[in-house]
Amino acid sequence: MHAGGVRDPLIVHWPSRIRDGGAIRNQYHHVVDIVPTVLEAIGVEAPDVVSGVPQLPIEGTSFGYTFTDAEAPTRKEVQYYEMFGNRAVWAGGWKAVAAHQRDVHWVFPQPFEDDRWELYHLDDDFSELDDLADRHPDKVRELIERWWSEAGKHNVLPLDDRGVGRALRPQKQTVFTYYPGMSGLHPIVAARTVGRSHTITAEVDRADASQEGVLLAIGGRFAGWTLYVQHNRLVYEHNYVGLERYVVTSDTDVPTGPCTLEMRFDRTDRLAGEVTLLIDGVEVGKGDIAKTCLITGFEPLDCGQDTQTPVSPAYESPFRFTGTLKQVVLEVHGRGIFDDRAATAAALAEQ
Repeated sequence: MHAGGVRDPLIVHWPSRIRDGGAIRNQYHHVVDIVPTVLEAIGVEAPDVVSGVPQLPIEGTSFGYTFTDAEAPTRKEVQYYEMFGNRAVWAGGWKAVAAHQRDVHWVFPQPFEDDRWELYHLDDDFSELDDLADRHPDKVRELIERWWSEAGKHNVLPLDDRGVGRALRPQKQTVFTYYPGMSGLHPIVAARTVGRSHTITAEVDRADASQEGVLLAIGGRFAGWTLYVQHNRLVYEHNYVGLERYVVTSDTDVPTGPCTLEMRFDRTDRLAGEVTLLIDGVEVGKGDIAKTCLITGFEPLDCGQDTQTPVSPAYESPFRFTGTLKQVVLEVHGRGIFDDRAATAAALAEQ
């Protein structure tokens, strides 16, 4: 909410429109202003409905006017900010900021109404060094009211300061279907397999034995798991934070033509389990996983590829599957330890 988190450079290159390449613009704008700028530049209006689904209005103010007039006053009127209960609002060159206070463990937050608002005049103090709140209390009150107005308009309310706990709520969905090319799904919203029995079933069709690649993977070099075909064998590998690697490989070749490849993980302890590999329903491999990852880092879930750092050193990313991958179904069974933690956190948040 303070300047260190929101001020970043943006480079715009358009030689036929911007005649003073390399010059700097200082008008106040925000990342939400990029889309309206692009739409204006290409002469397109955002549709109200897409495929029968009503669309939210495009937020932001185009900064296309700055391309031809470096000294033009900013056309932006107001910008709100909110993250984990921290709040800020800019309007007319002034900015009010409230850093939401919590204890060191982020367990006991103070009421939002007790947060202290700071005040900065960005036209003279872009680095937010001189807090003017005590000298201009009327301006602080004005901006606080403006923040609540913008928050209501842009669906910020109700305020929720639980942080990651907002995402780690109990996951009710048990069957997840992924399709090849799907990439970048954050671990928080992917199927939650931590400490939980689950199965991965991939429907593939290979023209010849040389076709291989990743079927489904999450994480990367420092933690995660991956199911892939390599050297004509089905392989599951679990990377335990780079310290241990558990590899289960089929003892028979993956057939050409259409077939079903499956991995079953049966939880045997809090973070341990047994992996069984099957081809067309026939068991072709088995192995124990003594330690599974509590988290898989921040690298995403990918289907038909492993786009960032490779989970396994046996291949180089993205190691896209070169046969035909119709779909991959991941089904989870029972409750996992994250679900229990999430249920507890959710219950505490309701108190």
